[in-house]
Amino acid sequence: MGLNGTAKKVKVAEQREIKKVFNNPTRYTQNSLWIKWARKTKLEAIVKLKDEAFKGTPATKYLSPQLMGGGRKHKDFENLLISRGQMPSDMYAVPSRTMKLNQYGNVSNGVIQKVYVTGRKRLKELTITVYLWTHVLIFSERSF
Repeated sequence: MGLNGTAKKVKVAEQREIKKVFNNPTRYTQNSLWIKWARKTKLEAIVKLKDEAFKGTPATKYLSPQLMGGGRKHKDFENLLISRGQMPSDMYAVPSRTMKLNQYGNVSNGVIQKVYVTGRKRLKELTITVYLWTHVLIFSERSF
């Protein structure tokens, strides 16, 4: 087996691992690997995470904490809440038990958009439960 064949097997094995490690990963996450094929002039094949995205977040950005360790960075809507003074900077937003999630277990884009378009006055009316000991901000869909 050559370099390209080995790279293909590595990619398939990593995709299987993604399905095992992540709870119901999106198709985008499952296909987040690509191969830089070996050539006669460059005898090197590389399996990497996609570092560009046509739409959305590149895989390198959201999978790196899983692969390299460490904490994740704040999402754009979390930065918005922090900048509005609605959430402390050492906390992260996670869905409450009552929030409706999409087929992959994520908060829908519609709910995220409500965070963006909701004015400062409306955000003050949010009922937010903050658990300081876990550094997590929990919000529910009914809050919007």
